[in-house]
Amino acid sequence: RRYKKVNPRAEPLICACSLLAAALCLFLALILARVTLLASYVFLVLGELLLSCNWAVVADILLSVVVPRCRGTAEALQITVGHVLGDAGSPYLTGLISGTLRAARPDSYLQSFLSLQYSFLGCAFVIALGGGCFLLTALRLETDQARARQPGT
Repeated sequence: RRYKKVNPRAEPLICACSLLAAALCLFLALILARVTLLASYVFLVLGELLLSCNWAVVADILLSVVVPRCRGTAEALQITVGHVLGDAGSPYLTGLISGTLRAARPDSYLQSFLSLQYSFLGCAFVIALGGGCFLLTALRLETDQARARQPGT
């Protein structure tokens, strides 16, 4: 709230920084898993915490760029699409990538671990991509908020 008083684009910038830092933490957690399990868990918990910082802020951004009569539908659509692409689709896609990588290698516990590790690295890439999208959102936020406030829209 304090930063929003100084910068009207604070919300998407906070989300972008949070996602980019979460991507780095997830990357480090995955890379350090073979070396030290404790550091891997610390970075994993920190990454999850940073991912959770976006929920309320994303809802706030959404409600500020949608006209009042469409806000309920927009919020429901955002939640549905987020769960379909995140909770429902990502485990299948991660398993598919891991299975494809494992099929190309000899069958061993190490190769199984590495294929799963590499497939999880895709999650870190998608999180970083989301951070980039929030940076693009920061460029258009003020214009979209002004359009939503115009009478008759």
